[in-house]
Amino acid sequence: MRISMGVRPLVVLAFAFVLTTIASGDSTQNSALVSGVVKCDECIQKHLTYQGALVGIECRNSKGEIHKRGVVGIDENGAFKASIPLVESSEECHARLLSKYSKSPCSSPSTLGNGDASSKLVLKNNVGDKEETTTFVISTDLKLSPLSCPAAFLFLPPFPKFPPKPFKKPLPPLPKFHPKPKLTLPPLPPKKPLPPLPKFPPKPKLTLPPLPPKKPLPPLPKFPPKPKLTFPPKPAKKPLPPLPPLPPKKPLPPLPPKPAKKPLPPLPPLPPKKPLPPLPPKPAKKPLPPLPTFPPKPKLTFPPLPPKKPLPPLPTFPPKPKLTFPPLPPKKPLPPLPPKPAKKPLPPLPTFPPKPKLTFPPLPPKKPLPPLPTFPPKPKLTFPHLPPKKPLPPLPTFPPKPKLTFPPKPLFKPHPPFPEFFSKPKFNFPPKPLIKPLPPLPKLPPKPKLNFPPKPSFKPFPHPPKPFSPPF
Repeated sequence: MRISMGVRPLVVLAFAFVLTTIASGDSTQNSALVSGVVKCDECIQKHLTYQGALVGIECRNSKGEIHKRGVVGIDENGAFKASIPLVESSEECHARLLSKYSKSPCSSPSTLGNGDASSKLVLKNNVGDKEETTTFVISTDLKLSPLSCPAAFLFLPPFPKFPPKPFKKPLPPLPKFHPKPKLTLPPLPPKKPLPPLPKFPPKPKLTLPPLPPKKPLPPLPKFPPKPKLTFPPKPAKKPLPPLPPLPPKKPLPPLPPKPAKKPLPPLPPLPPKKPLPPLPPKPAKKPLPPLPTFPPKPKLTFPPLPPKKPLPPLPTFPPKPKLTFPPLPPKKPLPPLPPKPAKKPLPPLPTFPPKPKLTFPPLPPKKPLPPLPTFPPKPKLTFPHLPPKKPLPPLPTFPPKPKLTFPPKPLFKPHPPFPEFFSKPKFNFPPKPLIKPLPPLPKLPPKPKLNFPPKPSFKPFPHPPKPFSPPF
């Protein structure tokens, strides 16, 4: 039966709706509630401490594998409620305290269920108004302390609540949907068993027949000896014909005579030089001031050095004792070498028959080449006579170029002489006075040794055990 194109989308939507209703129905039926209380006797601000801790539900199956079922927060009074999927009767479940910031368990017991930070779940059935629900209660209250869960006490200040933005409009309420009807699908037909596989007979063993014996190869045929090859003598080379004589060279025409060079015109005379003005007289040098007179330098007298103390005599060491080694044991003579085996004489070389000489049949005589053909002589090429060249017209006569006369160059006035600068006089400053030597440094007494009291030995500070995170 074929389904039209308009009905196909409706069938697909109905099937998806049935699957979602079955999944939602199973999730509500296959769940359980877990409730309990967390106590903290050492907490000052309990409402802030409870915010930094969580409660995780973990179950262990019969194989010893631990699975995480859910994580729930704690309210201000220390109570918690969580919904987890139903577990099997063979599984053992516990509630454990976790850190909210590191997601690690608050205690690290060697086995699940030991310590104050975990508690075993106990089944408790409650019958409601419409349907029965499964509820688990913890056997003992969970205890929260700074030693077992230090990360929960590192709480952060609450984030301030800001007022809603005025320009944002509130969203409209969601429309109410009708509850989905429960659909029940018919059971699937039972699967037919597959037919048994046919039994085949066992494979027979293959036995190959033995191979026939190899036939010996026939002996190689004997060929006649190669004949000797004899080549005829090479013919003598004919001399080449002589080259024809070259025609005589024609003499070159004589070169035209060079024109005579015209003499250059004479240069114009230069104007007479004006005499330079006399230099100004040098100013008379001023006499230098007399040098100042200084007192004579005092002679330096140093105190006599103290006499050197003689060095102490070198210590005398006892002479080094002579080392005497025990005599070495006499060397054992080596055993004589075994005699070399006599070399066996090589077998005589085989004698081969002498190689036959090759004789080739005489070559046939060469046929003489045909005579070269005779060609007629080349005709002489005669070109028509060119007409005689017309004489060129005479060159026009130009007037002579006028002589260019330039004005005389002006004479530049010489610069005045540079003034002479006096050199700075050298001053002889008096010598610096001698600095008196400093007095010797006083000898300080040796530092006294400080005897500090021995360091006290402190006992190691008890650290909380590292948290144990079971595999998820």
